[in-house]
Amino acid sequence: TTAGDVVYKGASALTRLAKGTADQVLTMNTGATAPEWADAAGGGKVLQVVKFHTTTQGSTTYNTSDTAFNPNIEKAITPIGSGSNFLITVRWFGECEETWNCVVNVLRGGSRINSSTGLTGLCAPFNTHATNFDSTPDIITFTTLDTTGSTAGTAITFQLVIREEAVSRTLWTNRTAGGGASEKGTSEMIITEIGA
Repeated sequence: TTAGDVVYKGASALTRLAKGTADQVLTMNTGATAPEWADAAGGGKVLQVVKFHTTTQGSTTYNTSDTAFNPNIEKAITPIGSGSNFLITVRWFGECEETWNCVVNVLRGGSRINSSTGLTGLCAPFNTHATNFDSTPDIITFTTLDTTGSTAGTAITFQLVIREEAVSRTLWTNRTAGGGASEKGTSEMIITEIGA
């Protein structure tokens, strides 16, 4: 035997299984009569993590259509694998003018993921004082899984958007409306590529 080899009991005697190659795993053959080496399945393996993080402050007027935040909260990822899933985690800090009837979504290449059209969303801003938009910060935080798949080497852009039911409203990213100099925060989007 050689270092790394495996010895197992065969049908009538001890049998040597030569060591496998890097990243292979020990499995049973299709007849379930002997062990063999096989390439590890890729499913569920984290392939890469990318992050967008901003401290920039800005304001956005949003209405009844999906509207990008200012600063734009988006991140491109170039998939390592084909058929990958993407775990998207969002944290936004800021202030919304009356958070009634507004929702946030994530776009992938301009199309919503995990949410239908209209006033449905992945999350709504959290605000304990819906009309007190000059002092109490709002927070948006959620995680969603995009299972649309991917093509290795073809970049995908994910973008955070917001919309309202009937009127135009304003939001302030990384600050509050009345406390821009003193009440600062940060916002981020983290994308994890998970192998198929």
